Amino acid sequence: MQEIRFFLFVLFLSLSTVNLSAQGQTGIFEVSGKVVSKEGQRGISGVEVSTDKGTYTLTNALGEFKIDVRVGDVITFQNAEILPIQYTVINDESIRVEVGGYAEDNRTGRSKMRSITDMHAVYLDSARFYKQSSIEKSLDFITQSMALLGDQGNKKELAESLATLGEIYQYHQQFDLAIDNFIGSLEARNTIGTTLKLAQVYNITGAFRKTLEIVSPLLDIKNLPALQRVSLYELTGDAYKGIEEGNTAIDFYQEGLKVARKNQLMAKIPDLNSKIADVYASENRLIEAEAFYDNSLQEAKKQAPNRAVQEKEKVADFFNKSSQFNKEIELRKESLEQIKGLSAPVASMDENIMADSITAQRINYKIASAYVAQQRFDEAIPYLQ
Repeated sequence: MQEIRFFLFVLFLSLSTVNLSAQGQTGIFEVSGKVVSKEGQRGISGVEVSTDKGTYTLTNALGEFKIDVRVGDVITFQNAEILPIQYTVINDESIRVEVGGYAEDNRTGRSKMRSITDMHAVYLDSARFYKQSSIEKSLDFITQSMALLGDQGNKKELAESLATLGEIYQYHQQFDLAIDNFIGSLEARNTIGTTLKLAQVYNITGAFRKTLEIVSPLLDIKNLPALQRVSLYELTGDAYKGIEEGNTAIDFYQEGLKVARKNQLMAKIPDLNSKIADVYASENRLIEAEAFYDNSLQEAKKQAPNRAVQEKEKVADFFNKSSQFNKEIELRKESLEQIKGLSAPVASMDENIMADSITAQRINYKIASAYVAQQRFDEAIPYLQ
């Protein structure tokens, strides 16, 4: 790997000393600067510029940046090709970062400065990266991606920005805003992927007939990619389940299963078995429900341990509702043992929405509750401690 050397210079644009007392020694002010290659003096785009106080930005296509700071803040410059370098703010003079050994010549076949399209993709990648941990950062990167496009921006890229914004709002359960942005994305550029995302939010919010309205035309499209076809059948099944047409829902889930098995989309197989079981359970057809839940458990065991835990907990909830407490306890104890071997809590089933994780504490509480429901109090006590 090429060794990267860094040179940091402060470019003084004024001969006079900045009157920091006028700003307030602890006041926030904006500092600007540029990150360039030492050899060619070319701006380096996509460099993350962040402070120890949590503010952040990316350099634009010319390597320029602006960021809010205070005197004493530490600014860090880094990206995949540049090791972190830090600079302590002493005033509001412009900062110039020169990166020695930056591999400009390795980027064959394209301009040495990223195009607007490249930068737009960088901003969206950053927005997705921060989607779960910081909605503020995600929204800021979306704003930058759209500002980059200008008033006459490319419709495809505008649609991508709006769709990504919809995903962020969906994850944080701001569903009205998610719907608005998915619709805006479709108005800029109609795509099957965004239509399916909109349908998912319609289902979450109970707008099942709106889902059927937008997905029905897609059912006639030939040669859909297999994963989109499965998602289409699944979302349609969800909508029919929502309007209590269980048999039709099951038909669509079964069609999804056929496509998933044929194309070896293994992750979807336990999901669809589980949803068929959900329909049967909602209709109090417990024998059929238990059979399909068993299918989903067996398929989930073939996947990552966290997926198996997710499905075991879902099936355990079914056993709880049907007062099959011993089966519930057995499954939850398996989950408890499995989760101890994992390095982090198991995420909720729907990764597109922020929800509570499955933790050992939660499983212990549910085991105790199942014992209490049978008045087996002595057995419940250890799981409450």
